[in-house]
Amino acid sequence: MIRTQARPAGLLARGLDGLLARGIAGACALWMPTLAHAGGGLMVRSEPEGLRIYVDGDETGLVTPAQLLGLPAGPHRIELTGDCKGAVGEVNIEEGKVSELSLPADLVWGWLRVSPNPSTAAVAVDGVEGPPNRQLNCGSHAIRVALPGYVQSVQTVEIEAGRTVELPVSLDPLGNGSLSLVIDPPEAEVKLDGRAIGKGSVSQPTVVAGPHLLELSAPGYTPLQQSILIDAGAETRLALHLERAPGAALAATPEPKPPREGLSRSQKLKVTGWSVGAVGLGVGVFGATRFAVSGAAYDEYVQRSASGPGPQSEVEAIRDEQVVPARNLGVTLSTVGAAMLAGGLTMAVTF
Repeated sequence: MIRTQARPAGLLARGLDGLLARGIAGACALWMPTLAHAGGGLMVRSEPEGLRIYVDGDETGLVTPAQLLGLPAGPHRIELTGDCKGAVGEVNIEEGKVSELSLPADLVWGWLRVSPNPSTAAVAVDGVEGPPNRQLNCGSHAIRVALPGYVQSVQTVEIEAGRTVELPVSLDPLGNGSLSLVIDPPEAEVKLDGRAIGKGSVSQPTVVAGPHLLELSAPGYTPLQQSILIDAGAETRLALHLERAPGAALAATPEPKPPREGLSRSQKLKVTGWSVGAVGLGVGVFGATRFAVSGAAYDEYVQRSASGPGPQSEVEAIRDEQVVPARNLGVTLSTVGAAMLAGGLTMAVTF
């Protein structure tokens, strides 16, 4: 146990005669060795006075100047804090002796350790984002912990010189809402928090509640950025219009084509005549090719009839199966083709 002792000589000197003072001093002389056997003592002073005294991290409940008795022999860490000032020192206590420690109070820093949940939440101290663990000057500080989709936490902490403040913070989820947009022009690209969600009028059925950034852009128009707030369990509806960029040319509107009128009867007959004539020409040309085939077969027939080879029946087969059919088909197709060509030309020229 740490015992404390004020300065008795100064107190006893007021209102006591010399005999009483010597008697009490003698009693103290007998008492001090007894305490010394249980450890040692320490007289702590500071500039300025009135700082709280901590020994090895434990608060003694005393302020400087004060005497601590019953300290275990060995090294100890002494911390003084108060009024945004503080000091830290080391002392080695000897058994049965009273040591002295005087510290100038010039430490004006403390430490903050924030433990956010979720751990990805951003931590800001006095409006400046930074690491969750940092050194701060003593005094009051505003701590904000925020994460999109969660209710942010704002609170004030007191930082003491040389002390660490542990601050666990758990954020509650905001929930979801929905977003419906009507955009002009319809070709405008829409981005939500930097992510493309479509063009023109779009809807997002599930959006995390809280603040978001909406971006619109289209060729020939001035881009638009707008902050929006999504309420949990509600639909947010917005109608936005992009202004045309200065100097941007209006898109050319194509001239409407006149409705196509139907062909007249005369035009239809002309088209039919040319079509019939073209078909007749094709048929006639094909018939002429049949004549060529018939002629080649007839030459073979004449040659083999005169000198062979082959029996007479085979030679006669050439005439019956090749020469005659090809000739007859050629005559027929040539006649039909000529008639169609003549009729078609007549119809096309007449009408």
